[in-house]
This record gives sequence, C-alpha cells and structure tokens, in this order.
Amino acid sequence: MNTGPVVAVTGATDFLGLHLVRALVHDGARVRVLTRRDPAHELWHDLALEVVRGRLEDTAALEQLVSGADAVGHAAGLIKHRARGAFLRPKPAGPQAMAA
Repeated sequence: MNTGPVVAVTGATDFLGLHLVRALVHDGARVRVLTRRDPAHELWHDLALEVVRGRLEDTAALEQLVSGADAVGHAAGLIKHRARGAFLRPKPAGPQAMAA
C-alpha cells in the first residue's frame, strides 16, 4: 500500500479515469475511487485501491470519498445520452456536489 497523499477520483472506471488511477498509484498516491459497479479492470489488477460505492448524486458516498483526501480528481462525465440537447447541456451537478 502506498503511503503518499490520498487522492479521491470520480469517473475512475471510464477511459480517462482508468489511466489516471493507474498513474496516480504508480506515482505513490493512495487512491480512493467512487464507482457504481465492481471496478475490476485489467489495468488495475495489481493496484491496491479503496473503493467507495455510489454515484455523484449520493451525498453520503461523496462525503466518504473525499473525507481525509489530499486531492480530488473529478474525471466523471457524460459520454452518451438519448437526447442531443441533454448531452450538450452543461452538467453543474457533479462539480457542485464535489465542491460542497
């Protein structure tokens, strides 16, 4: 287990997050990820991660994710939606929830 700074990461199971998490661990960070599902991925098979189950809309999960963290990597983002307008509309809820 790394003894470096604790970094909380959202969007960890998406493309950017997968690589961000691996890089952070290899740089010595202790990484805590927020995920809706089992975060098993081939890029992470050898990594020690702390997993918090939940979503950006889940205040208790966000509190658990960032509690004691030295930094937060907010990599979560919408990658598809049925309605083009909804996809293109700004999504302030994630960053606002992370900042609260």
